[in-house]
Amino acid sequence: MKKLVSVALMLCIFAVGVASVYANPVEGTASLEENMKMLNREFDLKELRGESKRFTAMKEFQEELQQLNKLKIERLELRIEVTERQGTILDLYINARDNEMQEELKQAREARQEIKDINSKLKETREAVKEDFKSFKEAVKNNETDEAREYINNVITNKTAINNMMTEKISVMDDIIEILTVEI
Repeated sequence: MKKLVSVALMLCIFAVGVASVYANPVEGTASLEENMKMLNREFDLKELRGESKRFTAMKEFQEELQQLNKLKIERLELRIEVTERQGTILDLYINARDNEMQEELKQAREARQEIKDINSKLKETREAVKEDFKSFKEAVKNNETDEAREYINNVITNKTAINNMMTEKISVMDDIIEILTVEI
């Protein structure tokens, strides 16, 4: 019986609390229309502050950005090829050392020097891409469309050059594979 009375008392207290919350409206609440007006004003402020610049820039440079994405896909495919060839070259180096193929190892070492030169050019070009892209973003932020277009075109040119260098690197790696391949 005591439990039943205590449960009934708790339900009464809970009901009174809920009823009091709904009986007294909270001060400062606004109607739906007022909330919509406030949201619209905030959206207008965002546009004035330039938060839609990114969308405008994406629309303005849509073709260039799509071209950059295609170049990125091509570069990633080339990196996969480079990685596959590196594994093959490693196996061939091990085999050449085991078979004491000194002349072939010397020729491969010379070809590896070409790869080092290509890698240094790649590094320089990647730095140029990074700087141009940073300048592109800054130009977009400052609404300088012509400057931004110039920077994005430089980025595209440099990324195309990077892909060409990667293709050249793959060609040199193929030469190394050919040098180290032993015909039995």
